[in-house]
Amino acid sequence: MSCPSLKILVCCHKPTALPCLDGDRGRDIYVPIHCGRSDDDDDNVLCFEDASWMQEHCIGDDTGMNISAQHRNFSELSAIFWAWKNYDKLGSPDYIGFIHYRRGFLPSVPCTGGIIVPYKKPCAELHFLMNDLSNLHLGDYALYAPEPVQAYRLKVGEGRYTWTKFPPEPCRVIEKNPGNIGLSEALQYLDTHYPERSRYAQEYLQGTRAYQWNMAIWRRDFFGKYAAYLFDVLQHVRKSVDSSSFNAADKRFCGYLGEHLTAIFIHEQVSTGARVRHLPTFFLGSTEPDVRPENERKFISSVVRWLRILRYRLNSALFRGGWQMRYEQQVARMRCNQAWRRAQTS
Repeated sequence: MSCPSLKILVCCHKPTALPCLDGDRGRDIYVPIHCGRSDDDDDNVLCFEDASWMQEHCIGDDTGMNISAQHRNFSELSAIFWAWKNYDKLGSPDYIGFIHYRRGFLPSVPCTGGIIVPYKKPCAELHFLMNDLSNLHLGDYALYAPEPVQAYRLKVGEGRYTWTKFPPEPCRVIEKNPGNIGLSEALQYLDTHYPERSRYAQEYLQGTRAYQWNMAIWRRDFFGKYAAYLFDVLQHVRKSVDSSSFNAADKRFCGYLGEHLTAIFIHEQVSTGARVRHLPTFFLGSTEPDVRPENERKFISSVVRWLRILRYRLNSALFRGGWQMRYEQQVARMRCNQAWRRAQTS
């Protein structure tokens, strides 16, 4: 029996280093897609060099049926809509996934308990862990979702979300995004048009663990059901909300609301017994590769990592919250490093 086919779209809006694309296996699975290619909003216009790079290295979300021009409202969801309506252009894979150019899955790493593994720059370790898909067991699961993470209160600053205080304060999912623009309209629409899903929506939003970033790997039939529901609700909300006076961050309300709607769908599948597997996630601080020599990089990385672990251990004895979170991130990072080194010696 042949292995099910898989395509993972990497959502990009500017030139970036993509460690997952090194080697033939990565290029066969990961597909960079330019989100908002036809969006002429001033914040999305690229210079000639950057636009040329995107044309050469990424497919666009502006062909066939698309919402590329609405990227300022939908963010990375414009790529999900394009994939839904143009599935055959990807070769009609058995599974379709979505990650970001700085956030993605670590399929071969054990679950971290919801800790997001930090990487400063692309490196050989991250490249290997992204491309090692041997433990996915495609065909056994209906969808692969990011591990749910602790919800924290956030605020908008310079067009992006940041913590309201340091250490960050845990909260319920419904309190995570400031304002939650369009959420009440979405919940009303769910009550009317998706009453069986409304209960799971309330359960998820009142919980303390969040599925973030509109990332997942879907079996083809599940993806169709998810996308039809997601854009039905979002198009209704977009027509219901007057966004003419919104700032750049609030204009992305459909993208942020999409995180809730995606998570509600995942929560429903988990609650109803569908075959769902959680995957660890990473965050890449910079997309510029580390150009230092390999021995120097290993030595400095090892010393710095252990010094940080010692410092976080001492601080976590005195403080909770932010210091504890960073300590846990370093432990998760070390586990990834161990998984990579085991693979190199096997």
